[in-house]
Amino acid sequence: LLFCTLAAEKKDVWVNIYIHGTITPHLSISDFLKVLNHTQKKSIYAEITRFIRTDPFFHQAQPIQELNLKKAFPTKSQKGHGANIFAEFYDKISKMIASDNHEIKHYTFGWSGLLSNTSRRKSAKKLFEQLHRKLKKMEMQNLHPHVRIIGYSHGGTLALDLGDEAQKNRPFPFCIEELILISTPIQEDTKKYVLSPFFKKVFSFYSKGDCVQGSDFLSSPDHSFSHQKFLDKADFKVPHKVTQI
Repeated sequence: LLFCTLAAEKKDVWVNIYIHGTITPHLSISDFLKVLNHTQKKSIYAEITRFIRTDPFFHQAQPIQELNLKKAFPTKSQKGHGANIFAEFYDKISKMIASDNHEIKHYTFGWSGLLSNTSRRKSAKKLFEQLHRKLKKMEMQNLHPHVRIIGYSHGGTLALDLGDEAQKNRPFPFCIEELILISTPIQEDTKKYVLSPFFKKVFSFYSKGDCVQGSDFLSSPDHSFSHQKFLDKADFKVPHKVTQI
């Protein structure tokens, strides 16, 4: 009874996590082959990507900050802070359309941005661990966090990889109540994670005119082309919790 009373007193709060997509500078033939063979770690492509990844100039038009889980501040939308501007816009729109008006805490998760399945997998493991620690800290502050992840392009693929990490950590220490995928390439090796109860609701936004979304065959383990949406197949049924727009 005491536990139920304390739980009822916890304040509901939403945790928004924005994950940027792949950073893709021009690939030379040599770098193309390295990406194809998953050996691009010390390539010129990897070094240029790292340079672009850390240059604030490229942070202006997208929710991207430093590596790992970082707080975004919607009240500090200064010039050059794309993450803060995204957070401010989300807050303003939420107040216009939401009925509950719960507080939203905004974060970005930064990763290498390499066109690499291995990199995304390692980054998903880091995100899982960091998010788990963050949520435990919030609960100790008498908060009841609800997690929403917004993944852009392969940032969404990284988010799907969290389903694999969750399977290794049963019972789930937390769940993702809303997963929002924006132009995420749907790959054969990651689409199955959407079936996991770790993800409560999934919204996938795609465009039939988006050629890039369905063109990635380099970063999937079997080098099969990705799709623009989840498709029913003999061995896969799109669950009802998935809304495709």
